[in-house]
Amino acid sequence: MSERHGGYSGVDLLLAAFGGAVAGAAAALLLAPRSGRETRAQLSEFVNNTKDKARHVSPAVKAGATAARKAFVEAMHEEIPA
Repeated sequence: MSERHGGYSGVDLLLAAFGGAVAGAAAALLLAPRSGRETRAQLSEFVNNTKDKARHVSPAVKAGATAARKAFVEAMHEEIPA
């Protein structure tokens, strides 16, 4: 993981939280007292919902990265005298 000033970056923490949520959801589905058919149906629904959410997150991350790059370039032009 990338360290910054002795800590973790925001991306590292976001990925860790997402991984924990997925692991917790998987454990809950597998350990719940349901039939195999019910568990598979619930797991299928969870996967489909997660795919839909991932589709919405990707453009938002791209837009955020583009805005951050633009702000960085503008800040660098202000700092460097022409």
